[in-house]
Amino acid sequence: MDRCNFTFNHERLEVYRVAVQTAGTIRRAAWPRRTAHIKDQAVRSSESMVLARGAGAERRRAKRGPEGRSLDGPDNIAEGVARGPGDARKNHHLIAFGSAAETLAALDVVDLHDKDEIDQLLRRIGAMLCRMTR
Repeated sequence: MDRCNFTFNHERLEVYRVAVQTAGTIRRAAWPRRTAHIKDQAVRSSESMVLARGAGAERRRAKRGPEGRSLDGPDNIAEGVARGPGDARKNHHLIAFGSAAETLAALDVVDLHDKDEIDQLLRRIGAMLCRMTR
């Protein structure tokens, strides 16, 4: 099979593409001074929509990305889809839903220029994930 023509199921999902876009928008946003701790929380929670948390300490130390950030995936949305129907899929999507809510809460306490755009994207992600967990 030609790997260039292969597409994973999660890559077809709008919720996955919007979550990746949102995480990038949050990382690139111009954050006000003295809000680095809030930015870190928002970036972590937005990345958690697509990157799962909670891998073992050895794995976290072994897989570091730029700025020392852990790259300990797998993707919450992607893994949920790959698991097939059932509780495991629902659990991964609920974790992603919670991460979207956590990101929105972090944005509520700062004044960002792109806040309205990010807010709309997060609410869209939340609505899609809510439907996926029914």
